[in-house]
Amino acid sequence: MIGFDRPVAPNGYAWWYVDALSDDGRHGITLIAFIGSVFSPYYAAARRRGPADPRHYVALNVALYGDVRRWTMTERGRTRLHTDATQMVVGPSALTWRDDRLTFDINEVTMPIPSRLRGTVRVIRRR
Repeated sequence: MIGFDRPVAPNGYAWWYVDALSDDGRHGITLIAFIGSVFSPYYAAARRRGPADPRHYVALNVALYGDVRRWTMTERGRTRLHTDATQMVVGPSALTWRDDRLTFDINEVTMPIPSRLRGTVRVIRRR
């Protein structure tokens, strides 16, 4: 069980990371869901001022590599985060763990040129 609802200490971090490459090696994807974004200058500044709530600095990072290259990481506050044992919702995107499958439902805006990035990625645990 993934346990998206596990506690994250003040000034702490939790993240879930997936890296994948297509069989032909031409396409890649990196997915990182953060509670307490390690890349956030806002979280770093808040931590310097004293104990900071990591749930106020959450993001889903998506990087696509290959013929189509896209990148997204919109930081959101705690009101845009919902977690329980099997699901983590960050804004319009979500991660869901069911049985042997972790599903990323992605609905984000790319940077530096804004465009929509939507899709579903399923990671299946082999036994």
